[in-house]
Amino acid sequence: MSSGTGTSGGQMPARRSTGARSAKRQRQISDAAAKLFRANGYVNTSMQDLADEVGILKPSLYYHIRSKEDLLYEIFAEIHEDVQRIMAEIDAQDDLDASAKLRLWARLHVHHAITHREKIAVFFQEVGSLSPERMAPIMVMRQAYERFVLSLIQGEQLDGKIDQSLDAKQLSLLAFGVLNWMHTWYQPRGGAAGDDRLADLCADFILGGLHSVASPGGKRPPR
Repeated sequence: MSSGTGTSGGQMPARRSTGARSAKRQRQISDAAAKLFRANGYVNTSMQDLADEVGILKPSLYYHIRSKEDLLYEIFAEIHEDVQRIMAEIDAQDDLDASAKLRLWARLHVHHAITHREKIAVFFQEVGSLSPERMAPIMVMRQAYERFVLSLIQGEQLDGKIDQSLDAKQLSLLAFGVLNWMHTWYQPRGGAAGDDRLADLCADFILGGLHSVASPGGKRPPR
């Protein structure tokens, strides 16, 4: 995870050195917090609740975190830093055309939603609970991701696979709308193979829908 020296100017707030804490314990605390925040709400979850969930004494929590808000920030940052890695992975595929990149994005986004479903649920539930200063760097990452998906759809329009008269921004929001709420209905089935099938299904659904409104020449097919 990236770090900064302060909260002004959209910089990432300073985070404690990994040398001062156990990465395994930190992840355990983060996962426990996501579970409690989702079930009880951020405001209604106390540090004592968190200590009890992890199975440690309350004072021991402060060896790993400085405040409950720091922990909420960590949850938000984790899921958004991971989408930065999704963008990097897609950008590295120089041999893929716009359609293949859009399909890869959909599949990676599905796996991200599955892996982080508890924390993503907390983000949408508690998006207003983080202070504006702490939220600013999260929104920078989120907006970069939205622009990235927008650019993939615009690439499809340039290739004539999506009607160029359609609003690419609306189409990108539609694609996000399909995938962003998986935490409300996803149920594990069939292990990794089942998740791969779901990722393929979602990718087929999104690309099939987007491509159905355009002919190879970039015009809408006759109705």
